[in-house]
Amino acid sequence: MTKPTEREEFLLVMGQEFPGRGDLAGIVRLLLRLAKTHLRWAETRCNREVNEAEERREERLEQRISELCADLGIRVKFGGDPRGFTVKLFLPSGRYNSFGGKEDGFGVPQ
Repeated sequence: MTKPTEREEFLLVMGQEFPGRGDLAGIVRLLLRLAKTHLRWAETRCNREVNEAEERREERLEQRISELCADLGIRVKFGGDPRGFTVKLFLPSGRYNSFGGKEDGFGVPQ
């Protein structure tokens, strides 16, 4: 038996956290895509100065992710270090997958 990838595990966890939610698959796919984009922004910030227009795009990205999470009734935390999860969710069960424990949340795979 093979071990599930981080993305597959994330899909399973979200299904367990929000059972019976009909639109969950679409929300999770969008969240995974937006988290990957957020990681790219974090990498860019580490490699060079960003301009004002890029900062506004990053703010809109974080707002969009926050709105998706609010729709699920969960809180989100953003990080700027591209070596780890840059988007973390605080799931209803308190489940976590990061070294910071429950207080640090569940990282969205990128």
